[in-house]
Amino acid sequence: MPKRTTVFQRLVKLFHDRLDSNWVVNESEMLIHRLTGEEREVDIVLKYKLGTHDVIVSIECTDIKRPASSTWVESMTKKHEFLPTSKLILWSASGFYKPAIITAEKFGIEIVSQNDNIDVEWATFSKSFKDGLLKVVNSSFSFFIDVVDTNGKKTRLEGPHNYIFRINGGESLFTIIQLREHVMSQQEVGTILLDHATNEKKDFWIQYVPPFKCEVQKETGDWVDPFRIGFGIKASIEETKTESKTIKYKNTVATLAVSKLEGGSLELFIEEKPGEAPKVSSQMNKK
Repeated sequence: MPKRTTVFQRLVKLFHDRLDSNWVVNESEMLIHRLTGEEREVDIVLKYKLGTHDVIVSIECTDIKRPASSTWVESMTKKHEFLPTSKLILWSASGFYKPAIITAEKFGIEIVSQNDNIDVEWATFSKSFKDGLLKVVNSSFSFFIDVVDTNGKKTRLEGPHNYIFRINGGESLFTIIQLREHVMSQQEVGTILLDHATNEKKDFWIQYVPPFKCEVQKETGDWVDPFRIGFGIKASIEETKTESKTIKYKNTVATLAVSKLEGGSLELFIEEKPGEAPKVSSQMNKK
């Protein structure tokens, strides 16, 4: 995650990234105080161009265990009094005390209340990531091509050369790297790695028999017949606990699960709506 943020704030930001392309969404943006010229950090800023006028929606988030107080609402109102905020929205991960709700209504501030017990029948996928474990498998690949050589003997071609294949005398051409990418994109391959890769078992081989008649070009320029192609997979595994937050807004439930890995932090974002397949995206934030 970026600096100066929390999982809850990050989730709210990713949730608003789903707005149409007319909106620009930034996290931890600095707005200029109209009286002093000072910069003030705002958790999330949404900007929309309406003719020559900039509409700025500022969102402030609080992720404390108890409900937000009227004091916090008042302090946010005061903070934005001289900022170029067109509309202020306050998100609380633990809801709002009643005086805070009254205060927000008095100042015309929209509040969005959340809690840790979001129970929506159709949002089952998000629940599986709540404070769970995440297994990350990174893979590196090698290959070999077993061929019948021009002298009739069987021999093996290996990397790093990017061998070229041809079909029907050259009507179609593809490389071993392109074939590898095709094979590795198969869902079955990823499932096997997730199910079986461990710190003790890291090396896998996939045998691929071409389902069509083809030839491969040796480094000498000769075209020979392949009868078996093998892809080696060397896996590195990290299994770590996730910190997660879930929000519900109107007809959408969204969850962000964050895992700290050796190379940085991995974000897994899940969005669910009734009657629709879950949308899942991931992002690696390097150290």
